[in-house]
Amino acid sequence: MRTLFLETSTEKSCIAIKTCEKIISIPLFGGPQLSKNLASEVSKLLKTNDFHPELIAVGAGPGSLTGVRVGMALGKALAFAWNIPYIEFCSLKTFFTEGAVLVDARQGGIYLLLDD
Repeated sequence: MRTLFLETSTEKSCIAIKTCEKIISIPLFGGPQLSKNLASEVSKLLKTNDFHPELIAVGAGPGSLTGVRVGMALGKALAFAWNIPYIEFCSLKTFFTEGAVLVDARQGGIYLLLDD
């Protein structure tokens, strides 16, 4: 399924498109610039690759509340406008390879995802 991914929960945000054959991802800088640049970067990625998604998947955190809300707002708006499904996924799973994922939660905390 042709999918647009938005992962905006951390300073190392990214957007990606996936077809049956390949995945193309673009890193983005989080922080205040994310809300200004996210929609234009998504538009550029879709136009450059002549891509129209059939599904939008957005990282739901844990992470930056503002970053997550920016990604979800854009994802929901696009899904509504294009009348396609919208889903959310655990953002920690985007970093997961094997064993565990440990991400700085700031303010002295951590986010931890263990392999089941």
